[in-house]
Amino acid sequence: MTQEARDASAWRALAAAPRHVVAARSSMLDDAAAHHVFHAVAEASAHALGADGAVVWVEHDGSHLVIGASGLGDAPEAVAAEWSVRTLEGVSPVGIDDASADGATAQRVGAYLGVPLILNGETVGVLAVVTAGPRAWDAEDRARLVSLAQWPTAEIGRIDSTARLRVAEAALVRATQVFDAMGEGIVGLDSEGAVTLVNPAAARMLGWEPAALIGQLLHHVAHYQRPDSSAYPLDQCPMLLTIADGQVRTRRHEVLWRRDGSPLHVDMSVGGLRDDAGAAAAIVVFDDISERLDLERSREDFVSMVSHELRTPLTAISGSLELMDELGDDPESAAQMLGIARRNASRMAGLVDDILDLERAETGRLQLTRSQLDARSVMMQAAEAVSGMATAGQVALIVEPTQTTFWGDESRIVQVLTNLAGNAVRLSPPGAAVTMRAHEAETEVSLEVADHGPGIAEADQQHVFDRFWQAPAGAGTGRKGSGLGLAIALSMARAHGGTITVRSLEGLGSTFTLHVPLRARRSAVPIDRRDSQEPS
Repeated sequence: MTQEARDASAWRALAAAPRHVVAARSSMLDDAAAHHVFHAVAEASAHALGADGAVVWVEHDGSHLVIGASGLGDAPEAVAAEWSVRTLEGVSPVGIDDASADGATAQRVGAYLGVPLILNGETVGVLAVVTAGPRAWDAEDRARLVSLAQWPTAEIGRIDSTARLRVAEAALVRATQVFDAMGEGIVGLDSEGAVTLVNPAAARMLGWEPAALIGQLLHHVAHYQRPDSSAYPLDQCPMLLTIADGQVRTRRHEVLWRRDGSPLHVDMSVGGLRDDAGAAAAIVVFDDISERLDLERSREDFVSMVSHELRTPLTAISGSLELMDELGDDPESAAQMLGIARRNASRMAGLVDDILDLERAETGRLQLTRSQLDARSVMMQAAEAVSGMATAGQVALIVEPTQTTFWGDESRIVQVLTNLAGNAVRLSPPGAAVTMRAHEAETEVSLEVADHGPGIAEADQQHVFDRFWQAPAGAGTGRKGSGLGLAIALSMARAHGGTITVRSLEGLGSTFTLHVPLRARRSAVPIDRRDSQEPS
Protein backbone atom coordinates (compact mmCIF):
# COMPACT_ATOMS: atom_id res chain seq x y z
CA MET A 1 0.00 0.00 0.00
CA THR A 2 1.38 3.42 -0.97
CA GLN A 3 1.82 6.26 1.55
CA GLU A 4 -1.01 8.14 -0.18
CA ALA A 5 -3.32 5.15 0.24
CA ARG A 6 -2.38 4.80 3.91
CA ASP A 7 -3.06 8.51 4.44
CA ALA A 8 -6.39 8.26 2.64
CA SER A 9 -7.42 5.30 4.78
CA ALA A 10 -6.43 7.09 7.97
CA TRP A 11 -8.24 10.27 6.95
CA ARG A 12 -11.46 8.37 6.17
CA ALA A 13 -11.38 6.57 9.52
CA LEU A 14 -10.53 9.67 11.54
CA ALA A 15 -12.61 12.28 9.81
CA ALA A 16 -15.76 10.19 10.29
CA ALA A 17 -15.41 11.12 13.99
CA PRO A 18 -13.14 14.17 13.80
CA ARG A 19 -13.07 14.79 17.58
CA HIS A 20 -11.69 11.35 18.36
CA VAL A 21 -8.00 11.36 19.27
CA VAL A 22 -5.94 8.42 18.10
CA ALA A 23 -2.40 9.42 18.98
CA ALA A 24 -0.25 12.43 19.75
CA ARG A 25 3.42 13.13 19.43
CA SER A 26 3.48 15.38 22.47
CA SER A 27 2.02 14.44 25.85
CA MET A 28 0.25 17.81 25.82
CA LEU A 29 -1.85 16.61 22.91
CA ASP A 30 -3.32 13.81 25.05
CA ASP A 31 -5.32 16.37 27.01
CA ALA A 32 -9.03 16.63 26.10
CA ALA A 33 -8.89 20.41 26.40
CA ALA A 34 -6.01 20.46 23.90
CA HIS A 35 -8.04 18.40 21.42
CA HIS A 36 -10.80 20.95 21.64
CA VAL A 37 -8.28 23.67 20.82
CA PHE A 38 -7.14 21.88 17.64
CA HIS A 39 -10.68 21.39 16.38
CA ALA A 40 -11.43 25.04 17.12
CA VAL A 41 -8.30 26.07 15.17
CA ALA A 42 -9.42 23.99 12.17
CA GLU A 43 -12.90 25.52 12.24
CA ALA A 44 -11.52 29.06 12.57
CA SER A 45 -9.00 28.51 9.76
CA ALA A 46 -11.65 27.26 7.31
CA HIS A 47 -13.90 30.19 8.16
CA ALA A 48 -11.20 32.87 8.13
CA LEU A 49 -9.78 31.82 4.77
CA GLY A 50 -13.10 30.96 3.15
CA ALA A 51 -11.91 27.41 2.56
CA ASP A 52 -14.06 24.32 2.13
CA GLY A 53 -12.26 22.47 4.89
CA ALA A 54 -9.33 22.48 7.28
CA VAL A 55 -7.31 19.83 9.04
CA VAL A 56 -4.70 19.57 11.81
CA TRP A 57 -2.21 16.74 11.39
CA VAL A 58 0.25 15.27 13.84
CA GLU A 59 3.21 13.26 12.65
CA HIS A 60 3.39 10.00 14.60
CA ASP A 61 5.45 6.88 13.84
CA GLY A 62 5.82 7.86 10.16
CA SER A 63 2.10 8.51 9.68
CA HIS A 64 0.04 11.68 9.62
CA LEU A 65 -2.84 11.45 12.12
CA VAL A 66 -5.77 13.84 12.23
CA ILE A 67 -6.43 15.47 15.61
CA GLY A 68 -8.62 18.32 14.36
CA ALA A 69 -10.83 18.79 11.28
CA SER A 70 -13.61 20.95 9.93
CA GLY A 71 -15.85 20.83 6.83
CA LEU A 72 -14.39 17.68 5.36
CA GLY A 73 -17.56 15.58 5.38
CA ASP A 74 -17.92 12.02 6.47
CA ALA A 75 -15.47 10.54 3.99
CA PRO A 76 -13.03 13.20 2.74
CA GLU A 77 -10.20 12.42 0.37
CA ALA A 78 -6.67 12.51 1.81
CA VAL A 79 -4.42 15.48 1.23
CA ALA A 80 -1.47 14.28 -0.85
CA ALA A 81 1.33 13.02 1.37
CA GLU A 82 4.01 15.03 -0.39
CA TRP A 83 2.32 18.29 0.54
CA SER A 84 2.30 17.35 4.24
CA VAL A 85 5.92 16.24 4.12
CA ARG A 86 6.91 19.43 2.29
CA THR A 87 5.04 21.51 4.86
CA LEU A 88 6.63 19.69 7.84
CA GLU A 89 10.11 20.17 6.44
CA GLY A 90 9.68 23.87 5.73
CA VAL A 91 9.38 26.97 7.85
CA SER A 92 7.07 28.89 5.53
CA PRO A 93 3.59 28.14 4.18
CA VAL A 94 3.23 25.68 1.34
CA GLY A 95 0.53 26.77 -1.10
CA ILE A 96 -0.82 24.75 -4.04
CA ASP A 97 -3.11 26.92 -6.17
CA ASP A 98 -4.16 24.16 -8.57
CA ALA A 99 -3.92 20.65 -7.19
CA SER A 100 -4.55 18.97 -10.53
CA ALA A 101 -1.74 20.93 -12.20
CA ASP A 102 0.58 19.85 -9.34
CA GLY A 103 0.01 16.19 -10.17
CA ALA A 104 -2.23 15.43 -7.21
CA THR A 105 -4.35 12.32 -7.32
CA ALA A 106 -6.65 13.34 -4.45
CA GLN A 107 -10.17 13.87 -5.66
CA ARG A 108 -12.26 16.94 -4.69
CA VAL A 109 -9.15 18.82 -3.57
CA GLY A 110 -8.60 21.78 -5.83
CA ALA A 111 -6.15 23.86 -3.77
CA TYR A 112 -4.01 23.38 -0.62
CA LEU A 113 -2.40 25.81 1.84
CA GLY A 114 -0.49 24.44 4.82
CA VAL A 115 1.80 25.78 7.55
CA PRO A 116 3.95 23.98 10.15
CA LEU A 117 2.34 23.59 13.57
CA ILE A 118 4.93 24.43 16.22
CA LEU A 119 4.49 23.73 19.94
CA ASN A 120 7.18 24.61 22.49
CA GLY A 121 9.70 25.18 19.70
CA GLU A 122 9.09 21.79 18.08
CA THR A 123 7.38 21.14 14.74
CA VAL A 124 4.77 18.53 15.59
CA GLY A 125 2.40 18.68 12.63
CA VAL A 126 0.59 20.71 10.00
CA LEU A 127 -2.37 23.10 9.88
CA ALA A 128 -3.84 23.08 6.34
CA VAL A 129 -6.88 24.40 4.52
CA VAL A 130 -8.25 23.01 1.26
CA THR A 131 -10.77 24.07 -1.34
CA ALA A 132 -12.77 21.97 -3.82
CA GLY A 133 -11.52 23.96 -6.80
CA PRO A 134 -8.34 25.84 -7.72
CA ARG A 135 -7.52 28.98 -5.75
CA ALA A 136 -4.74 31.51 -5.79
CA TRP A 137 -3.42 31.91 -2.25
CA ASP A 138 -2.17 35.45 -1.64
CA ALA A 139 0.16 36.87 1.01
CA GLU A 140 -2.75 37.81 3.26
CA ASP A 141 -4.01 34.19 3.19
CA ARG A 142 -0.59 32.94 4.13
CA ALA A 143 -0.13 35.48 6.94
CA ARG A 144 -3.59 34.73 8.32
CA LEU A 145 -2.93 30.97 8.42
CA VAL A 146 0.46 31.52 10.07
CA SER A 147 -1.25 33.58 12.77
CA LEU A 148 -3.91 30.90 13.26
CA ALA A 149 -1.16 28.24 13.60
CA GLN A 150 0.24 30.17 16.57
CA TRP A 151 -3.05 30.00 18.43
CA PRO A 152 -2.56 26.40 19.71
CA THR A 153 0.81 27.35 21.22
CA ALA A 154 -0.79 30.07 23.34
CA GLU A 155 -3.87 28.01 24.18
CA ILE A 156 -1.97 24.83 25.03
CA GLY A 157 0.42 26.92 27.15
CA ARG A 158 -2.57 28.36 28.97
CA ILE A 159 -4.03 24.89 29.47
CA ASP A 160 -0.66 23.62 30.66
CA SER A 161 -0.35 26.54 33.10
CA THR A 162 -3.84 25.86 34.39
CA ALA A 163 -3.00 22.20 34.79
CA ARG A 164 0.17 23.08 36.67
CA LEU A 165 -1.84 25.42 38.86
CA ARG A 166 -4.34 22.66 39.54
CA VAL A 167 -1.52 20.26 40.38
CA ALA A 168 -0.04 22.87 42.71
CA GLU A 169 -3.44 23.46 44.30
CA ALA A 170 -3.94 19.71 44.74
CA ALA A 171 -0.46 19.42 46.27
CA LEU A 172 -1.31 22.29 48.62
CA VAL A 173 -4.53 20.56 49.64
CA ARG A 174 -2.63 17.33 50.32
CA ALA A 175 0.06 19.20 52.24
CA THR A 176 -2.63 20.94 54.29
CA GLN A 177 -4.28 17.60 55.02
CA VAL A 178 -0.96 16.14 56.12
CA PHE A 179 -0.23 19.27 58.17
CA ASP A 180 -3.59 18.99 59.91
CA ALA A 181 -3.29 15.23 60.44
CA MET A 182 0.21 15.21 61.92
CA GLY A 183 0.41 14.13 65.53
CA GLU A 184 3.33 16.45 66.24
CA GLY A 185 2.62 20.06 67.06
CA ILE A 186 3.73 22.49 64.35
CA VAL A 187 3.81 26.26 64.82
CA GLY A 188 5.10 28.89 62.40
CA LEU A 189 6.57 32.10 63.82
CA ASP A 190 7.28 35.43 62.16
CA SER A 191 10.33 37.62 62.77
CA GLU A 192 8.87 38.85 66.08
CA GLY A 193 8.05 35.35 67.35
CA ALA A 194 4.32 35.75 66.72
CA VAL A 195 2.32 32.72 65.60
CA THR A 196 1.51 32.76 61.88
CA LEU A 197 0.28 29.19 61.50
CA VAL A 198 -0.57 26.36 63.85
CA ASN A 199 -1.80 22.83 63.22
CA PRO A 200 -4.62 21.23 65.23
CA ALA A 201 -2.25 18.98 67.20
CA ALA A 202 -0.26 21.97 68.48
CA ALA A 203 -3.38 23.90 69.41
CA ARG A 204 -4.85 20.86 71.16
CA MET A 205 -1.70 20.17 73.15
CA LEU A 206 -1.44 23.81 74.21
CA GLY A 207 -5.14 24.03 75.07
CA TRP A 208 -5.99 26.80 72.59
CA GLU A 209 -8.27 27.16 69.62
CA PRO A 210 -6.04 27.51 66.53
CA ALA A 211 -7.46 30.90 65.55
CA ALA A 212 -6.91 32.24 69.07
CA LEU A 213 -3.16 31.52 68.87
CA ILE A 214 -2.60 33.35 65.58
CA GLY A 215 -0.79 36.64 66.18
CA GLN A 216 0.25 35.84 69.75
CA LEU A 217 3.89 35.76 70.84
CA LEU A 218 4.48 32.06 71.49
CA HIS A 219 7.20 32.63 74.07
CA HIS A 220 4.92 34.85 76.14
CA VAL A 221 1.92 32.52 76.08
CA ALA A 222 3.59 29.10 76.27
CA HIS A 223 7.31 29.37 77.08
CA TYR A 224 7.55 32.06 79.71
CA GLN A 225 9.00 30.02 82.59
CA ARG A 226 11.06 26.96 83.41
CA PRO A 227 9.80 23.86 85.26
CA ASP A 228 11.00 25.33 88.57
CA SER A 229 8.76 28.39 87.92
CA SER A 230 11.73 30.69 87.29
CA ALA A 231 11.43 33.07 84.34
CA TYR A 232 12.68 31.93 80.95
CA PRO A 233 14.79 34.83 79.58
CA LEU A 234 14.08 35.96 76.02
CA ASP A 235 17.76 35.78 75.12
CA GLN A 236 17.81 32.06 75.98
CA CYS A 237 14.64 31.04 74.17
CA PRO A 238 15.60 28.59 71.36
CA MET A 239 12.74 29.82 69.17
CA LEU A 240 13.82 33.45 69.29
CA LEU A 241 17.49 32.53 68.94
CA THR A 242 16.74 30.59 65.74
CA ILE A 243 14.78 33.52 64.33
CA ALA A 244 17.84 35.68 64.98
CA ASP A 245 20.55 33.44 63.49
CA GLY A 246 18.68 30.81 61.42
CA GLN A 247 20.38 27.87 63.11
CA VAL A 248 18.47 24.66 63.84
CA ARG A 249 18.03 23.97 67.54
CA THR A 250 16.80 20.85 69.31
CA ARG A 251 15.70 20.72 72.93
CA ARG A 252 14.90 17.52 74.81
CA HIS A 253 12.63 17.55 77.84
CA GLU A 254 11.61 21.16 77.24
CA VAL A 255 8.49 22.45 78.96
CA LEU A 256 5.76 24.48 77.28
CA TRP A 257 2.80 25.77 79.26
CA ARG A 258 -0.81 25.11 78.38
CA ARG A 259 -3.42 27.81 78.43
CA ASP A 260 -4.63 26.57 81.85
CA GLY A 261 -1.10 26.89 83.27
CA SER A 262 -0.33 23.17 83.40
CA PRO A 263 3.05 21.97 82.05
CA LEU A 264 3.42 20.24 78.69
CA HIS A 265 6.61 18.19 78.51
CA VAL A 266 7.95 18.12 74.95
CA ASP A 267 10.88 17.36 72.72
CA MET A 268 11.27 20.42 70.50
CA SER A 269 13.00 21.22 67.22
CA VAL A 270 13.23 24.75 65.80
CA GLY A 271 14.31 25.52 62.23
CA GLY A 272 14.95 28.91 60.65
CA LEU A 273 13.33 30.03 57.39
CA ARG A 274 12.27 33.13 55.46
CA ASP A 275 8.71 34.31 54.94
CA ASP A 276 7.28 35.54 51.62
CA ALA A 277 8.75 38.98 52.20
CA GLY A 278 12.21 37.59 52.92
CA ALA A 279 12.03 38.34 56.65
CA ALA A 280 13.44 35.91 59.23
CA ALA A 281 10.96 33.35 60.55
CA ALA A 282 10.94 29.95 62.24
CA ILE A 283 9.05 26.70 62.30
CA VAL A 284 8.66 24.92 65.64
CA VAL A 285 7.92 21.19 65.81
CA PHE A 286 7.26 19.56 69.17
CA ASP A 287 6.03 16.22 70.48
CA ASP A 288 4.25 15.53 73.76
CA ILE A 289 6.50 13.22 75.78
CA SER A 290 4.36 13.14 78.92
CA GLU A 291 3.44 9.48 78.46
CA ARG A 292 7.06 8.58 77.83
CA LEU A 293 8.15 10.38 80.99
CA ASP A 294 5.37 8.66 82.93
CA LEU A 295 6.61 5.33 81.58
CA GLU A 296 10.17 6.15 82.54
CA ARG A 297 9.02 7.10 86.04
CA SER A 298 6.99 3.87 86.22
CA ARG A 299 10.07 1.88 85.27
CA GLU A 300 12.11 3.66 87.91
CA ASP A 301 9.39 3.01 90.49
CA PHE A 302 9.21 -0.61 89.37
CA VAL A 303 12.95 -1.12 89.75
CA SER A 304 12.89 0.64 93.12
CA MET A 305 9.93 -1.40 94.38
CA VAL A 306 11.35 -4.71 93.15
CA SER A 307 14.67 -3.89 94.76
CA HIS A 308 12.91 -3.13 98.03
CA GLU A 309 10.65 -6.20 97.86
CA LEU A 310 13.57 -8.51 97.12
CA ARG A 311 15.88 -6.89 99.64
CA THR A 312 13.50 -7.52 102.54
CA PRO A 313 13.35 -11.34 102.26
CA LEU A 314 17.03 -11.48 101.32
CA THR A 315 17.86 -9.58 104.51
CA ALA A 316 15.70 -11.97 106.54
CA ILE A 317 17.33 -15.00 104.94
CA SER A 318 20.81 -13.63 105.47
CA GLY A 319 20.05 -12.69 109.09
CA SER A 320 18.56 -16.10 109.86
CA LEU A 321 21.57 -17.92 108.46
CA GLU A 322 23.97 -15.74 110.46
CA LEU A 323 21.97 -16.42 113.66
CA MET A 324 22.09 -20.14 112.96
CA ASP A 325 25.88 -19.94 112.92
CA GLU A 326 25.88 -18.07 116.23
CA LEU A 327 23.35 -20.39 117.91
CA GLY A 328 25.62 -23.34 117.53
CA ASP A 329 24.02 -26.54 118.95
CA ASP A 330 20.58 -25.08 119.80
CA PRO A 331 18.40 -27.16 117.39
CA GLU A 332 15.11 -25.52 118.38
CA SER A 333 16.35 -22.00 117.67
CA ALA A 334 18.11 -23.20 114.50
CA ALA A 335 14.87 -24.74 113.26
CA GLN A 336 13.08 -21.48 113.95
CA MET A 337 15.67 -19.50 112.00
CA LEU A 338 15.53 -22.04 109.18
CA GLY A 339 11.75 -21.64 109.02
CA ILE A 340 12.15 -17.86 108.71
CA ALA A 341 14.68 -18.34 105.92
CA ARG A 342 12.41 -20.77 104.05
CA ARG A 343 9.36 -18.52 104.29
CA ASN A 344 11.28 -15.53 103.00
CA ALA A 345 12.88 -17.57 100.23
CA SER A 346 9.38 -18.69 99.24
CA ARG A 347 8.18 -15.09 99.35
CA MET A 348 11.07 -14.00 97.15
CA ALA A 349 10.45 -16.84 94.68
CA GLY A 350 6.79 -15.89 94.54
CA LEU A 351 7.66 -12.28 93.77
CA VAL A 352 10.04 -13.37 90.98
CA ASP A 353 7.30 -15.61 89.56
CA ASP A 354 4.84 -12.70 89.67
CA ILE A 355 7.26 -10.42 87.83
CA LEU A 356 7.95 -13.08 85.19
CA ASP A 357 4.22 -13.73 84.67
CA LEU A 358 3.55 -10.05 84.25
CA GLU A 359 6.42 -9.66 81.79
CA ARG A 360 5.28 -12.70 79.76
CA ALA A 361 1.71 -11.42 79.58
CA GLU A 362 2.71 -7.94 78.49
CA THR A 363 5.27 -9.05 75.89
CA GLY A 364 3.15 -11.69 74.19
CA ARG A 365 5.04 -14.74 75.51
CA LEU A 366 2.24 -16.05 77.71
CA GLN A 367 1.27 -19.60 76.77
CA LEU A 368 -2.41 -20.56 76.97
CA THR A 369 -3.69 -24.12 76.73
CA ARG A 370 -7.45 -23.85 76.48
CA SER A 371 -9.98 -26.54 77.32
CA GLN A 372 -13.59 -26.68 78.50
CA LEU A 373 -13.68 -25.62 82.14
CA ASP A 374 -16.22 -26.10 84.90
CA ALA A 375 -16.74 -22.75 86.64
CA ARG A 376 -17.37 -24.28 90.07
CA SER A 377 -14.25 -26.43 89.80
CA VAL A 378 -11.90 -23.51 89.08
CA MET A 379 -13.50 -21.44 91.87
CA MET A 380 -13.06 -24.35 94.33
CA GLN A 381 -9.40 -24.65 93.37
CA ALA A 382 -8.87 -20.94 94.04
CA ALA A 383 -10.72 -21.20 97.35
CA GLU A 384 -8.52 -24.12 98.39
CA ALA A 385 -5.38 -22.16 97.50
CA VAL A 386 -6.29 -19.36 99.93
CA SER A 387 -7.96 -21.51 102.57
CA GLY A 388 -4.97 -21.38 104.89
CA MET A 389 -4.94 -17.58 104.80
CA ALA A 390 -8.73 -17.54 105.33
CA THR A 391 -8.50 -19.85 108.35
CA ALA A 392 -5.74 -17.76 109.89
CA GLY A 393 -7.78 -14.59 109.36
CA GLN A 394 -11.07 -16.18 110.49
CA VAL A 395 -12.64 -15.43 107.11
CA ALA A 396 -15.28 -17.76 105.64
CA LEU A 397 -14.97 -18.85 102.01
CA ILE A 398 -18.23 -19.54 100.14
CA VAL A 399 -18.37 -21.00 96.60
CA GLU A 400 -21.91 -20.94 95.25
CA PRO A 401 -23.05 -23.90 93.10
CA THR A 402 -23.23 -23.49 89.33
CA GLN A 403 -23.40 -25.62 86.17
CA THR A 404 -21.61 -23.02 84.02
CA THR A 405 -18.83 -24.11 81.66
CA PHE A 406 -16.56 -22.11 79.39
CA TRP A 407 -13.26 -22.29 77.46
CA GLY A 408 -10.01 -21.17 79.01
CA ASP A 409 -6.59 -22.09 80.36
CA GLU A 410 -7.35 -23.80 83.68
CA SER A 411 -4.11 -22.93 85.49
CA ARG A 412 -4.30 -19.27 84.42
CA ILE A 413 -7.98 -18.89 85.34
CA VAL A 414 -7.29 -20.44 88.74
CA GLN A 415 -4.33 -18.08 89.13
CA VAL A 416 -6.57 -15.06 88.43
CA LEU A 417 -9.27 -16.21 90.86
CA THR A 418 -6.65 -17.03 93.49
CA ASN A 419 -5.28 -13.49 93.23
CA LEU A 420 -8.77 -12.01 93.55
CA ALA A 421 -9.75 -14.29 96.42
CA GLY A 422 -6.41 -13.73 98.20
CA ASN A 423 -6.91 -9.96 98.10
CA ALA A 424 -10.50 -10.33 99.34
CA VAL A 425 -9.41 -12.49 102.29
CA ARG A 426 -6.44 -10.25 103.08
CA LEU A 427 -8.65 -7.16 103.31
CA SER A 428 -11.54 -8.81 105.19
CA PRO A 429 -11.93 -8.46 108.97
CA PRO A 430 -12.33 -11.56 111.18
CA GLY A 431 -15.80 -13.08 110.96
CA ALA A 432 -16.44 -11.75 107.43
CA ALA A 433 -17.12 -13.90 104.36
CA VAL A 434 -15.76 -13.96 100.85
CA THR A 435 -18.22 -15.29 98.24
CA MET A 436 -17.39 -16.66 94.79
CA ARG A 437 -20.15 -17.14 92.20
CA ALA A 438 -20.58 -17.50 88.42
CA HIS A 439 -23.07 -15.96 85.98
CA GLU A 440 -23.54 -16.98 82.36
CA ALA A 441 -24.66 -14.44 79.76
CA GLU A 442 -25.18 -14.77 76.02
CA THR A 443 -21.55 -14.27 75.10
CA GLU A 444 -19.53 -14.50 78.32
CA VAL A 445 -19.12 -16.00 81.76
CA SER A 446 -18.68 -13.72 84.76
CA LEU A 447 -16.84 -15.08 87.80
CA GLU A 448 -17.33 -12.85 90.86
CA VAL A 449 -15.30 -12.58 94.03
CA ALA A 450 -17.19 -10.47 96.61
CA ASP A 451 -16.05 -9.43 100.05
CA HIS A 452 -17.42 -7.39 102.94
CA GLY A 453 -14.22 -5.55 103.65
CA PRO A 454 -13.53 -1.81 103.90
CA GLY A 455 -14.17 -1.16 100.19
CA ILE A 456 -12.11 1.03 97.89
CA ALA A 457 -12.48 4.78 97.58
CA GLU A 458 -13.76 5.92 94.19
CA ALA A 459 -10.56 7.90 93.56
CA ASP A 460 -8.46 4.77 94.19
CA GLN A 461 -10.47 2.40 91.99
CA GLN A 462 -8.71 3.54 88.82
CA HIS A 463 -5.37 2.50 90.33
CA VAL A 464 -6.21 -0.97 91.66
CA PHE A 465 -4.72 -2.68 88.60
CA ASP A 466 -1.51 -0.62 88.66
CA ARG A 467 1.72 -2.42 89.49
CA PHE A 468 2.55 -2.39 93.21
CA TRP A 469 -0.67 -0.58 94.09
CA GLN A 470 -1.56 -1.23 97.72
CA ALA A 471 -4.75 -0.63 99.63
CA PRO A 472 -4.50 2.52 101.78
CA ALA A 473 -2.83 2.13 105.16
CA GLY A 474 -5.17 0.79 107.80
CA ALA A 475 -7.52 -0.87 105.31
CA GLY A 476 -8.55 -4.41 106.21
CA THR A 477 -6.20 -6.46 108.34
CA GLY A 478 -3.08 -4.64 107.27
CA ARG A 479 -1.63 -7.77 105.68
CA LYS A 480 -0.18 -6.74 102.34
CA GLY A 481 0.92 -8.59 99.22
CA SER A 482 3.43 -7.65 96.54
CA GLY A 483 1.05 -5.28 94.78
CA LEU A 484 1.38 -7.23 91.51
CA GLY A 485 -1.55 -9.61 91.88
CA LEU A 486 -4.24 -7.49 90.25
CA ALA A 487 -1.94 -6.31 87.45
CA ILE A 488 -1.15 -9.95 86.65
CA ALA A 489 -4.82 -10.95 86.92
CA LEU A 490 -5.87 -8.28 84.43
CA SER A 491 -3.15 -9.35 81.97
CA MET A 492 -4.32 -12.96 82.21
CA ALA A 493 -7.94 -11.93 81.64
CA ARG A 494 -6.98 -9.90 78.57
CA ALA A 495 -4.98 -12.82 77.20
CA HIS A 496 -8.28 -14.75 77.25
CA GLY A 497 -10.02 -11.94 75.37
CA GLY A 498 -11.74 -10.81 78.56
CA THR A 499 -11.25 -8.28 81.33
CA ILE A 500 -11.77 -7.61 85.04
CA THR A 501 -14.11 -5.00 86.50
CA VAL A 502 -14.52 -3.73 90.04
CA ARG A 503 -17.49 -2.41 92.01
CA SER A 504 -16.86 -1.02 95.44
CA LEU A 505 -18.26 1.31 98.07
CA GLU A 506 -16.29 2.42 101.11
CA GLY A 507 -17.40 0.49 104.15
CA LEU A 508 -19.54 -1.94 102.14
CA GLY A 509 -16.96 -4.16 100.49
CA SER A 510 -15.81 -4.84 96.93
CA THR A 511 -16.71 -7.17 94.07
CA PHE A 512 -14.13 -8.05 91.44
CA THR A 513 -15.54 -9.77 88.34
CA LEU A 514 -13.57 -11.77 85.81
CA HIS A 515 -15.28 -11.64 82.39
CA VAL A 516 -14.34 -14.48 80.02
CA PRO A 517 -15.90 -15.10 76.58
CA LEU A 518 -17.87 -18.35 76.31
CA ARG A 519 -15.89 -19.00 73.13
CA ALA A 520 -12.41 -17.67 72.50
CA ARG A 521 -12.14 -14.37 70.71
CA ARG A 522 -9.21 -12.14 69.81
CA SER A 523 -7.31 -11.27 72.96
CA ALA A 524 -6.37 -7.71 73.90
CA VAL A 525 -2.70 -8.72 74.09
CA PRO A 526 -0.63 -10.97 71.83
CA ILE A 527 -0.33 -14.49 73.24
CA ASP A 528 1.23 -17.80 72.40
CA ARG A 529 -1.61 -20.33 72.00
CA ARG A 530 0.55 -23.44 71.82
CA ASP A 531 -1.19 -26.79 72.28
CA SER A 532 -4.62 -25.15 72.35
CA GLN A 533 -7.36 -27.76 72.68
CA GLU A 534 -10.17 -25.46 71.62
CA PRO A 535 -12.13 -26.57 68.55
CA SER A 536 -12.39 -24.19 65.62
